[in-house]
This record gives sequence, structure tokens and C-alpha cells, in this order.
Amino acid sequence: QSNLLQDVSVKVLTDGLTRVFKTDANGLWLWQDFDPYDINGVQIFASHPAYVMPEKFQKANPDQLKNLAFETVLEKGISITGRVVDWQQAPLQATVIKGPFPTANSDIAQCDANGNFKFSKAEEGIVILTAQCEHAAPAVIPVEVKPLMDHILITLQPSASIMGQIIDINGAPVENALVTVTSWQGVQSL
Repeated sequence: QSNLLQDVSVKVLTDGLTRVFKTDANGLWLWQDFDPYDINGVQIFASHPAYVMPEKFQKANPDQLKNLAFETVLEKGISITGRVVDWQQAPLQATVIKGPFPTANSDIAQCDANGNFKFSKAEEGIVILTAQCEHAAPAVIPVEVKPLMDHILITLQPSASIMGQIIDINGAPVENALVTVTSWQGVQSL
């Protein structure tokens, strides 16, 4: 049995026009000035923070939409829960990032005072988690996401420093040079 979802963001693409709607308590959305004769095809993309993001737009024809014969099914995501502690098992209010290239706020979790974090819509498979906190070395760990998975414990180790020198072609130091880290351990999540 399906649950009707409220506050789903529904993006409708028609002949170069994009409209965004929200569903009501009955899971319905309404486009009042819709002209079915002016539109060749309709593509729909529905998303909700607690559900897995669809991979692509769904195609619908105007008659399906007009007769409420078009249905979108969102899959509930798997929750990833865990805790971040330091090398002495003290909780850390760390930032935990899901994926090697985070793209949305839903990919970032802030730990609470007890070091606990949660991602509510992960897909089954292997995901990379990056935990980082001031005064501790970051950790990058692969996690197998599966239904009813165990609580994850991430232990951060003491931080270390790296230092380098920028010189010009004559060996003279270059003042105010900008140094940027583009990736670390194969991920761009720091």
C-alpha cells in the first residue's frame, strides 16, 4: 500500500517551460492554467528530502494528468546513522559528508553534542563518508548501505600538519601564494 506524500516538490517540464508545484495532504498537485492542446509532451520529476532522488524525469501525456491516471512512486531511502568520536572515545560535533563529491545539503550532516549524525535517504550500495572536525584528522571511510544496517562508529585520530614552501624559478620565496587542496584520499569532500 502506498502512502500519499505531502510537500513533494514536483517539477513539470513542457515545451521549454518549467513549473514547480508542491503536493497537498492527498499527494496531489494542481496546475490550473494548463493547456493540453499547446503541449506536445510532459516530463515530471518528483523529489522529497526523505526519499531517494529519482534518476530521471518521467514522461506523461496530458490525458493521464487530466484524468489523475498518472502516478509517481518515490522510494523511501535507507537511513545511515552513526557517531563520531575522537581517539579517546569522546564525542565530536563533526561534519559528516556523504559521497565523494557532495552536491546537496542532504549530503551533509552536523553531529549533535553526543557526536550522533543521520542521513535519511541513502541508496543501497557502497557510499563514502567523510568525517571532519577541528583539532582532529579527517577520516574517509567506505560504508555498505543496506536495509537494517548497523549504527556506524567513526573514530578520528589526532591531527597532523603539513608545510611546504613556494619558490619562484630563481629559488626565491613567493609571498602570499594561494595553496588549494583539490582532493584528499581520492575524494573532494573536505
